[in-house]
Amino acid sequence: MGWFRVKLSEEQQKVVNAERDSHPQEHVRRKMLVLWLLHCGLTREKAAEVTCLGRATVQRYVAAFRDGGLDGLRHWGVTGPVSDLAAHHDCIREEFTQKPARTIAEACERIERLTGVRRQPSQVRKFLKGLGLKWQCVRALPVPPKKTLDEHVKEQARFLDEELNPRLDEAKAGRRQVLFVDAAHMVFGTFLCCLWSFARLFVRAASGRQRFNVLGAWNAVTGQLTAVTNTTVVNTETMCELLRELAS
Repeated sequence: MGWFRVKLSEEQQKVVNAERDSHPQEHVRRKMLVLWLLHCGLTREKAAEVTCLGRATVQRYVAAFRDGGLDGLRHWGVTGPVSDLAAHHDCIREEFTQKPARTIAEACERIERLTGVRRQPSQVRKFLKGLGLKWQCVRALPVPPKKTLDEHVKEQARFLDEELNPRLDEAKAGRRQVLFVDAAHMVFGTFLCCLWSFARLFVRAASGRQRFNVLGAWNAVTGQLTAVTNTTVVNTETMCELLRELAS
């Protein structure tokens, strides 16, 4: 059989990068790390040295990936009790890929409706982690109210290709300067914590909403920051002050 070169698709790279750090099973994290090193161009000998494994072990990982993909690589040869949910692995993965669950309780109910198998929250949590799911924060993607997400993405891509990148190229060539400008408003306040105490404690805090304002311009090429500050307000005059500072 010919030499097999490890080359991951973009989707596989995302999965391997996630699982080499956060998969709940140590042996899977180790295998994903080996696969990533080989994808990045390391030889099998060097990958074995970096991960403190034998050369034959690395070759077994490569063979498992070659023959069975990522699922084949995740396979663990140690025998033991197998969850009834394992038979529904693919449909559960598809279900939570399409619509993630808010809570483990919700996941239990949806899995029971989907498979007819009822399991305790601790068992479902362990099974979902084994699939690669993680409890993580949802991020906001600002989209103008009169545009769809598709339209917004296309508009941002057009701005990047036709407006921003050409200007950045000119800045790198020394023909212009590109500055990213924004303001930050820090409020003087008290950060409170929780304590194990018999009675609620009160600490003296600043009254009112006094702010420390920073209006800054960051040079996209040199990384230099030019800023003006005050404790009143950021307005047109503050912007003019920043422009005069840049001009000087």
